[in-house]
Amino acid sequence: MTPSIDPHANKNNNRHNHGMPDWQAIASVKSTSQQCANILQSSILFLRRFICHESLYGDSEGAKELLKVQGLLGSLESFNDEAFNQQLRDSYEYVCCYLELLQETQAPLDLCLEFERLIHILEAIQCMQQQSALGVVGSLAQLKSHLKPHN
Repeated sequence: MTPSIDPHANKNNNRHNHGMPDWQAIASVKSTSQQCANILQSSILFLRRFICHESLYGDSEGAKELLKVQGLLGSLESFNDEAFNQQLRDSYEYVCCYLELLQETQAPLDLCLEFERLIHILEAIQCMQQQSALGVVGSLAQLKSHLKPHN
């Protein structure tokens, strides 16, 4: 386990007043009415903060993998591309494993919920890909519509 995602790590790296990661600050989204209505953008913003934290204080390999997830979410217009499909499968697997690790280390619920939301988004994209393979045309607006009830 990397020290950066261990909420019980005692390593002092000036992350928080007591040397502990400020998990609530990482997980919290500075919400505006527009961000609250857009789960996709909210997750991208969360990933940016989390990646910055990981690259500064912990797992640089994890930060690189999460950066790929962020890039994937930012390039949904090419969701029928084979390279995109492979990255989607890899990202889904990585985020699921990361969530399991967070849960094993008893990370705060807010942080786990953010990763669960990422999994939900990746599953919705996979669903759109399956529908697209059957001839149903998918769009970013449909994805946002699909995600909205689960906000």
